[in-house]
Amino acid sequence: MKIRHERPMSDLEFKVRAPLRLELPSGEVVEVNEWSQAGITYPEASDVLPKRAHLIIPFQGVDIRFPVNFEAGTRDNEMVFVGLTGRQREVIGVFYRSLLSGKMAPSEDMITALDTPVDLVPMGETEEEKATGEAQQTSRALRVVWNTVFYFALAAALIGLIGGQIVDRLTSVNLKSARVVAPILSHTAPAPAYVDEVVALPGQKVNRGDLLVRLSDPARESAVDDIRRDITRAADRVREARAILNSHLGLGDQERARLLEILDRAIRDRHWSDFTAGRNLDAVEAALAALAAFDAQDSVVPGDFWHLHKDLKDQLNRAKEDERRLRRDLGNAKDAAQAHNILAEADGTVSEVLVMRNEYLGRGQLVVTVEEDRGRFVQAWLNEARAGAVYIGMGSDVVLRTVEGKKRYKAVVTDLSAGIDPETDNGFGMIVTLELTGMDMDDTRAALMPGAPVQARALKSWFLTDWWRG
Repeated sequence: MKIRHERPMSDLEFKVRAPLRLELPSGEVVEVNEWSQAGITYPEASDVLPKRAHLIIPFQGVDIRFPVNFEAGTRDNEMVFVGLTGRQREVIGVFYRSLLSGKMAPSEDMITALDTPVDLVPMGETEEEKATGEAQQTSRALRVVWNTVFYFALAAALIGLIGGQIVDRLTSVNLKSARVVAPILSHTAPAPAYVDEVVALPGQKVNRGDLLVRLSDPARESAVDDIRRDITRAADRVREARAILNSHLGLGDQERARLLEILDRAIRDRHWSDFTAGRNLDAVEAALAALAAFDAQDSVVPGDFWHLHKDLKDQLNRAKEDERRLRRDLGNAKDAAQAHNILAEADGTVSEVLVMRNEYLGRGQLVVTVEEDRGRFVQAWLNEARAGAVYIGMGSDVVLRTVEGKKRYKAVVTDLSAGIDPETDNGFGMIVTLELTGMDMDDTRAALMPGAPVQARALKSWFLTDWWRG
């Protein structure tokens, strides 16, 4: 097939004035006076031009009639031929050229145009083309070998892919969304407070109970100061009560001397015969009783020495009890004020410090994260439909991709819990925890990056290889 690009022919543009007839689908016959090989000019003004009709060409008293299709042209009432066959195009061309030359077309030309085959271009392969194509082909034996190898390779790939999935399904349980998890403890502010001091630094080793961040609450600090002032006043009252009591005790000798003087006066006022006869001794007996009661520290009448001593001692005890209560309140207030401080909840290494000095913290705001002193592990998710296929202690296989390539580790299932994985939100299922075997805490920290995705599968017991058992 040869394709040639030629300039537009004037025969397709120049219109001649010669009568043609056009039979419309309605049966109406319209005479066309202006036409070319490209199309016709519809003789009547019309809003809707016909799309198909039968074209009638008069030839020596004989009408040549064939169907044609049109589309609207660029000029008014212009209708362009669409989809003409080779024979139709040749008949119109012969009649058109005869009109341009001023001579009627001979009969043999019109008959030849009518007999022109529809397929003007041969579509078969020539002998030259066939020889050229055969020269470029490889040998038949090589093509047979190549096709055989190709189809065997394709079959092996398909069998390997499908067979590998079947074997993997029978010998292991694939765990989804597996990732490395570090045992991180998050320390948050228990209440609104200000940061007084940041003690811990990232990478610092800490023990359980160590101070990480010192916080303060102005309201609680003010309560501590108020209690301290109350304690000072209570201590002053204790000292005053003790001084009064000691001063009162200092008067004891004077009180006993007074009672002895009363006894001596009562004795002097009696005659010796009163003592021998045992009469008129009431005053002496009363004085002796008062002296004995004084020595025994007993109160005889309200307002006496030992009665006042008891009242003063009670006042001292009450003052001392107030002081002790305030000191207890001070301890509780200090504990409450220091309860804001962030203390390490376990032995570990500080991962992040998220606050700075003088910063105000809201309740529950994250302050410090500490990685516990235990190895990093792998956590994955398993659909609840296969929950029965995994158990604690089951051997596992973990594959991690690094810059050095794939690294494979042995692991064991250490925990199973039902629920929704908070990291992936895969829906309800089993959260599977895997711990790597043969690696200590430092090894896991060196090999596993927190949050790194891994491939994990739990191996069924009958499939465990010598690699695993070793």
